[in-house]
Amino acid sequence: MSNPDGKPRVGRRRLLAGVGASGLATAIAVFGRASAAQAYRYGCCNLIFRNNLSMGGCMNSSTSNHSYYVWYCAYTSRLDCSCCEHYFDGRVTGSAYQCYPT
Repeated sequence: MSNPDGKPRVGRRRLLAGVGASGLATAIAVFGRASAAQAYRYGCCNLIFRNNLSMGGCMNSSTSNHSYYVWYCAYTSRLDCSCCEHYFDGRVTGSAYQCYPT
C-alpha cells in the first residue's frame, strides 16, 4: 500500500514492533538485566539477609530513620515463627527470625 503522495506506507504493526524492540534494547542498555532475587529461608520465613540480628535487635527503631517489619507464619502444626526485616533509611539492613512451639 502507498500514501496518496506515492510513498510506501509503513504498517502500524511493523512500526510498533520496531519501537518496542528498540525500546527494550535501550532499557537493557540503561538498566542492565535483572538478576534473580536472593532470599534465605529459615523455618517459614523468607528473609532478605541471612539471620544476622536477634529479634530484639531487629525491632529496635531508636531513631526516626530506623524501622522494621514483622510478620508471623505457621511452620508446622506445632511450630510458629516470627520474622523481621530491619530498615535504615528505607533499605533493609538486617533480618531475624525466631520459631517457637504453639
